[in-house]
Amino acid sequence: MVARIAHRFEEARLAAQLVRTRLTLKRRLSGESLDTLIESLCSPASSAVALRLDRTLRVIRRTEAVLARCPGVPDTCLYRSVGRFAVLRSRGFAVEILMGLPENASDEHGHAWVTIDGAPFEDDDAEEASRMVVTFRFPPQESP
Repeated sequence: MVARIAHRFEEARLAAQLVRTRLTLKRRLSGESLDTLIESLCSPASSAVALRLDRTLRVIRRTEAVLARCPGVPDTCLYRSVGRFAVLRSRGFAVEILMGLPENASDEHGHAWVTIDGAPFEDDDAEEASRMVVTFRFPPQESP
């Protein structure tokens, strides 16, 4: 019983972190470089309760569904990706945030996405990412 309550509390903390991150992004993006902002989101959360990846992803998806219906909260791939990165990274998961532009240099928009252990967060991201040339990656890959 105590463990279940502790996990529910940690899920609520995770959801609150995602909401707080998403609500402050617009202001922060106007005053900080993307590298600086993302670097600042890399600090680990202090929690005695660790959530498994599947539970963490479920909380992120549920929270994003609520945020998508909130007027005034930007819901672009960049905002979702930065929020996902912040939450997953703070929980110790191996996560990257990437951005890219279409390979064919058409007038299409770019895309931002997150990978966890090298796999895209969503299936849609995998399809979209397959058409992109990566122009930004954090953490940066080391040169050979």
